[in-house]
Amino acid sequence: MKFLKTALIILSMIIPFFTIAADGLIMLKDSSPLDAREISADKDGNLYYFDGKQQFIVPKSFYSYVRIPKPDEIKRAEDSLSNGQYPEAEKMFRDAAVKYEYLGWKAFCVFGLAKALLMQERRDEAAAGIEKISKDHIDDPDFAQWQYMEAFKLLAGIYVQQNLDEKAVAVLEEMIAAEKSEYIVFAYNLLGDIALKQGKADAAELNYLQAVIYGDKSIPARAESVFKLAEMLKKRKDATSKLYYEILKKDYPDSDWVKKVSEQVNTGVTGK
Repeated sequence: MKFLKTALIILSMIIPFFTIAADGLIMLKDSSPLDAREISADKDGNLYYFDGKQQFIVPKSFYSYVRIPKPDEIKRAEDSLSNGQYPEAEKMFRDAAVKYEYLGWKAFCVFGLAKALLMQERRDEAAAGIEKISKDHIDDPDFAQWQYMEAFKLLAGIYVQQNLDEKAVAVLEEMIAAEKSEYIVFAYNLLGDIALKQGKADAAELNYLQAVIYGDKSIPARAESVFKLAEMLKKRKDATSKLYYEILKKDYPDSDWVKKVSEQVNTGVTGK
């Protein structure tokens, strides 16, 4: 850390500082944090920051990741998207994706841009944008991973709509490595759907089971997996289907999936 700080001070003497914005955190590669009052990045990923007393430059090779609060430009892009101003949102997210590429909001901007493109029925462009970040190394899982996972959810959905099952499976397998259970549940559930569509009942059942195991009742999407697993077990007359119906009713009493079970009971479907 002492060497890195010395190097930063020397560089700050010969390279002028320019400002962009916002309080932030820079994590150096030796796991030492630098708190910044103002921080920006150039096109090569070098960082410029002010700690309240001195101005520094941090070469790209010196740091692991950066965190800054959500910039106002990105908030305005979100507002445009919510208000149905899709061309405006597209431009704003596209610009922000470049400006904040090295400041912790890259994947979020790519995700927002993809949504704006989808709303303009430009599905291929939306998919292509997310594909460009699909192999990024996520250095800051606590802050950045959810941005990537939301983008991957969108990409997997596009692939499924296009019947590109092999590509969808590759993305979903990346999501299984996520730290948050909600993304693991989503991935296993969709993998189950794909397997079922392909006539692979055993694989579908296993994927739904994985979704149930890796999630808990705090994840609403898990209810779908519990229901589908119970349905598959019932279809092959496995008595454990009753156990999963009970889990569904206990963990998600107000879920539409529970209502679906009740409708089946009332119409006599579950008795077949």
